[in-house]
Amino acid sequence: MTQSEFICDVALEGIAQALRNGDAEHAFTQLADYLRSNELTLSDDVFRIYLRDELFSCVKGRGELFIKA
Repeated sequence: MTQSEFICDVALEGIAQALRNGDAEHAFTQLADYLRSNELTLSDDVFRIYLRDELFSCVKGRGELFIKA
């Protein structure tokens, strides 16, 4: 088991800056690293929102390709 660590001010500022710049992928990557290093997980509700809004948006309108596959 790893030792838990608090997110530092520099990392928080980096995440905030990425969000201000519209770089959600960078912010998400930093948050994911923090979650992994502290053995934390997202709740089912948060993960469901992410899947619905982010993951499924990339296949929107391409259903026929998946049906054929």
